Amino acid sequence: VAACVPGVENVAMTEPNTYEAVLRTQIGPIKSSFAGSVRVDPSKAPARLAAKAQGKDRSTQSMAKVGFTANLEDIGDGTTRVDAEADVSIRGRLGQFGTGVIQATATQMLNDFAA
Repeated sequence: VAACVPGVENVAMTEPNTYEAVLRTQIGPIKSSFAGSVRVDPSKAPARLAAKAQGKDRSTQSMAKVGFTANLEDIGDGTTRVDAEADVSIRGRLGQFGTGVIQATATQMLNDFAA
């Protein structure tokens, strides 16, 4: 799944269903690198993916928390329908950009994930 999320790198399992990773992204004009953890809930896999993540960008002293769900449906011909939703919270200097910029970035990341 990490390969589907744009900007994710250095993924390492720390315990079952828990990973450390780095997310490099750009929010407005600022490039960020969030180091943190992801906990995946495998209880409904493979039809549903649910995860919670949190990380910190040291350069901007910003914190992010994300709750993510994706419902996956095989619609034939090697195609999967993905209905995804994310709840993103950013505090610190990046959080000052406001909802519009953060929502646009999160929406683009979800679209890239689904593609």
